[in-house]
Amino acid sequence: MRNTEWASPTVQSTPVCTPKMIDRLVDHQEHPSPERDAVLTIDAEGRITACTLEAKELLGWESECPEGCAATTVIPELPFSAKTPGYNLAYAVFHSANGMWMRRTALLADGRKALVDIEMSSIVVKFRRYITLNLRLSTPRH
Repeated sequence: MRNTEWASPTVQSTPVCTPKMIDRLVDHQEHPSPERDAVLTIDAEGRITACTLEAKELLGWESECPEGCAATTVIPELPFSAKTPGYNLAYAVFHSANGMWMRRTALLADGRKALVDIEMSSIVVKFRRYITLNLRLSTPRH
């Protein structure tokens, strides 16, 4: 990962999401590339463990990252389940090996939907394996 700042659940910050950013997500207008990655970290059971400030902005979360929530509450098309940790990791490892971006629908904090591209990878931190989801806005296909 590149220069990435992680959102802390104990630090209260001002909201980083603006209506203009949400409107860009939904309307698919031209937008500049972010300087840093929007990243969600997921545990083997498919629960969100951390997110970058860029992920918070992209998904419209105004305060804390929804740590402990299922990743499927944000991106319902992901095949993750708390009951299948081995499958979750195998799925992420398979897709990271292919290095491909997948287009999925994300549910924004305000209830709207947006198309995002997701690239998965698998990392080990302190002997535990995590799944990382790199997110970016999808551009319309012509």
